[in-house]
Amino acid sequence: MGYYYLLSYLPGLSLASVVVSIYRPFVNPFARLEQEALFTSNLQQAGSESERVMSAASRAAVPMMLSRFRGALVGSVLGDCIGGEFEGTVDVPLDRVLQHLSTLEDDADGETLRYSDDTAMMRCVADSLLIRMGFDERDMAQRFAKEFKNQPNRGYGSGVVQVLRKLASPTLMDVFQPARAQFSGRGSFGNGGAMRAAPFALAFRNIADVRKYSRLGAMLTHACSLGYNGAVLQALAVHLALQGALALPTDFIDKLISEMEELEKEEAGQHDANA
Repeated sequence: MGYYYLLSYLPGLSLASVVVSIYRPFVNPFARLEQEALFTSNLQQAGSESERVMSAASRAAVPMMLSRFRGALVGSVLGDCIGGEFEGTVDVPLDRVLQHLSTLEDDADGETLRYSDDTAMMRCVADSLLIRMGFDERDMAQRFAKEFKNQPNRGYGSGVVQVLRKLASPTLMDVFQPARAQFSGRGSFGNGGAMRAAPFALAFRNIADVRKYSRLGAMLTHACSLGYNGAVLQALAVHLALQGALALPTDFIDKLISEMEELEKEEAGQHDANA
């Protein structure tokens, strides 16, 4: 069983169990899909000896990719659980963060960390992408609504609660409509879409697909371009990190800036940025 599915059975999450789980010999379901696709592609293309050598090299790279897949999801969960201490705080000095981490390490066998609505909804994204083998907006919207109904006390904001209640309606035809209707038609520009964006980078290898589907996934709850472009930015960051881009931090940041400058040239982006 992949670690991410383990969250389905836990009311909370201990820091120790998170760290231990990183090293368990499991195959993350997204990584398994990546591995199968990689092998299939290589087998189809490896007609010559040189191509077979390339295929072997690709297989050798799979453990590193598996580690990065795990890191993307486990890191997101840890960030959510640990960062919850500082939610709503404008200025968080580094020494305060380090002090908080030290406290958790000292009490790793005692205190249980609870994940928020962000992790709950990210699990919905992961489940939907896996089970539907791609992006299915209706399935993902229904999972969001069901998750909220089952565990409404994860810290959902009042705005998204209104959206999720509408998404639960069996007669709703357009699952993007509730989000579009918020804030007099402007939509939410919060960061919830970005907080659950990582699975899109794990599910789609092509950067154009990462852009497209992370945006659509965010638009189920955040119709303002500031909200869904934030999700695209986060998904692109994960996508580039999976390719090893963090080895050159300056290039990594420059690439993200370039990507976002293109996105924000759109009329909606220009309007929302100046509103």
